[in-house]
Amino acid sequence: MKQVRLFFDFQCSPFWLREGDSIERNVSVQELPIETSLKYEFEALNDYFQKHFCNLDVPQASGFVTIAEALYFVQTFNALIYRLTIALGDEYEFTFRCYNDPAGLVRETS
Repeated sequence: MKQVRLFFDFQCSPFWLREGDSIERNVSVQELPIETSLKYEFEALNDYFQKHFCNLDVPQASGFVTIAEALYFVQTFNALIYRLTIALGDEYEFTFRCYNDPAGLVRETS
């Protein structure tokens, strides 16, 4: 069975694929057998995440600035994982990192 893991991380696609006994590898959403509109929505959410969490010049400035930004990410993420689960069907085992604490995604400011 193919396994897909969804995990947003620094400078990469949020999708990780394992087929059989193979080593898990980072894959583009374009490699997944899902509708084009859903692919674009995941790409947009990943761009949003990267924009807020990948500050190479000042890493401690990474994170959402407001709770509204964090809520947008969490709500969009939750809506998309529901659709992705349906799209992947029984052919894939699907896991994801749960983002259930928007406040934990907001960076601390001094």
